[in-house]
Amino acid sequence: MADYYLPIFRKNAYLELAELLPALLAQPKFDQLVSFAQAYRIKACGFLFADFDPHLCLHDLSRSGRAFLFALPKIDPKAYVVSRAEAFFDAIAANDQSCAADLAGYLAKGDFQRNFEYEEDYLYYQFLFHFFFLKSEAAVCRGFLDRIEAVIEGAEYPRLDICTAFMDDEAEDFEDAFTLLLDEREAFYRAKREDESLTEELLLTEGKFFVEGLALLRLAERKGFPVQDEYLFVPSPVRRDISASFDADSWRTTL
Repeated sequence: MADYYLPIFRKNAYLELAELLPALLAQPKFDQLVSFAQAYRIKACGFLFADFDPHLCLHDLSRSGRAFLFALPKIDPKAYVVSRAEAFFDAIAANDQSCAADLAGYLAKGDFQRNFEYEEDYLYYQFLFHFFFLKSEAAVCRGFLDRIEAVIEGAEYPRLDICTAFMDDEAEDFEDAFTLLLDEREAFYRAKREDESLTEELLLTEGKFFVEGLALLRLAERKGFPVQDEYLFVPSPVRRDISASFDADSWRTTL
């Protein structure tokens, strides 16, 4: 079934990109930017699963990040919903570290949007911005983790354990927490498939490829953590070091 639908989903993503591009080039809104990035992510999944082409997959993830970076300065930071900026993970996953660093600089200015995101998710992003890209003091980074712990009130939140492992340089703790995150994600998508609350498009694209997970593995490798060759939802072909220089402006014209 996936082989049949993936080209259709990719074509739909092309159409959405073409429809949203004029707004992005003019005066974008944050939700339009999120949709634009997601369309590139779905298109990337099409290249990975239908064409088995990790290079084109990572290229589209890079385009997602670069489009986000272009448009963010046009948007008031008060309108940012930081935890919806999955394009930050797209850039890391594509090994476009300079783009990820620039995105972190902009998104770190965004305030917590109580009506649109969970505080723990907002703080999780902020920790990654400050710890890996903004080189903030240890006390600042630890403050984000302490606040997450207070917010979740003892609930299981593997992303906190992942960040703590990064902070404390504990490779084994990272592996344990990352495995829990993958298990949590598997249970989430299984439930969504059973209750039919997600579209088949999302189930067969983002539901099969955990871009955030790939980004976290990139960060773990950056820390020097030993990681496994295979993980659920992170296909091994995209784990390879694909040495390529992606055109930072190709998202404007190559849809």
